Amino acid sequence: MLYRTSSERHNFSTSGFQSNTVRINRSSLKKTLPEKNKSSPSPSINELILSGQPWQAEQLLTPMLSQLSSDSERWLTLILADKSDTRTLQWLKNCNLNHDKVQIFSANDDHQTLELTRKALASGTSHTVISWLGHLDKGWLIKLESAARNGQCQGLAIRSRQVA
Repeated sequence: MLYRTSSERHNFSTSGFQSNTVRINRSSLKKTLPEKNKSSPSPSINELILSGQPWQAEQLLTPMLSQLSSDSERWLTLILADKSDTRTLQWLKNCNLNHDKVQIFSANDDHQTLELTRKALASGTSHTVISWLGHLDKGWLIKLESAARNGQCQGLAIRSRQVA
């Protein structure tokens, strides 16, 4: 699994999951957007409000993340709002994910999290971008929806009930 912050990369491996470490070769990623077909959902942003931290919703999120990580030729991209959230990182490492198809980014603050999410959605290299957000106002929601359409990508904004 590749863990990346905004300006640095961290490769880590444990005996708890596949021993292969992923290195991204941007030239090997598809540069073209996927063809639209009737069975694929239209690009959009969905929201999920949790009562606590992501790892506390393990029974809800783990099966979804597992399915999404094995779903496509493109990446499942996860963007964490707190660079120091080691419990969520540990939970993600232990999930039943196809770690060859998952990218994890971490941000320093809410604005950087939103900006990383927008860029990941617009890039066209991910089929789904899941972002743990602090706050999502209407202006940012419009920007993220536009980026999702441009990148032919689904987005899921996960927020805590305390922030929502």
